[in-house]
Order: sequence, then structure tokens, then C-alpha cells
Amino acid sequence: MGLERKVLSSGNGVDFPTSQDKVTVRYTLGLYDSSKADNNFMGDVIMASYGPPQTIPLEPGSNIRGFLEGVPQMSLGEHAILTFTPDMGLGEQGVYRRDGPLVTMNIPAHTNYVLDIELLAINDKKA
Repeated sequence: MGLERKVLSSGNGVDFPTSQDKVTVRYTLGLYDSSKADNNFMGDVIMASYGPPQTIPLEPGSNIRGFLEGVPQMSLGEHAILTFTPDMGLGEQGVYRRDGPLVTMNIPAHTNYVLDIELLAINDKKA
């Protein structure tokens, strides 16, 4: 599988982020569940941007590969589902470093991921 993108609503088709940009997004990251086809295969939620949207850098090493490689395929204003393999997610270790302390998560080995994401801004340019 690698990385697959399903567009739920199109963006402007002109502005695409690069690894030098910061993006503002709303997202929900969950485990892939084949029994949840009616919910874009979103299973248990691992993390989400509850509250206001989050601004996140796209620089290498700043986030999981599924995010860093999937978001630059999206244009400003796009809402998409990114589905990706464990090597592009948290891996088999289930550990994710986020602004300092380690956060341990109960993630089974060899689990695919589903990222429901909306690209709201690239740097200061808003959708």
C-alpha cells in the first residue's frame, strides 16, 4: 500500500506545501480497521487536533512519514483521507516523540494507519 490518498473535497489545485513550510491542519489519526468501510476505515483514534487547528512544520523528521509525504500532495483547502503502512507511521514500537516527553501508545505491530486531514493554511496563506 505505501501511501494512498482519497480526496473528500478538493483544494484550490494551485498551492501545495513543501518541506520548508508550516501547515495549519485539522486532523484525526487512527488505526486502519477493515470493518469500518463506512467510516473510511478509521478504527481506534490515536491522536487528533481537538480544539483549534494546529500549525505543524513539514521539515524532515518533524512528524511521521505518512504526514510528511502525504500533506505535500494536498492543495490548500483540501480535505483528504491518507492511508499508509506502519513504516510510514509510528512503526512497531508504538512510541512517538512530541514536543519533549515520550508518549507511549498501544499500537499492534504491522498496523496500517488512517489520517483524516484538512489543509487550512500554508504558512500565512489561508484557504
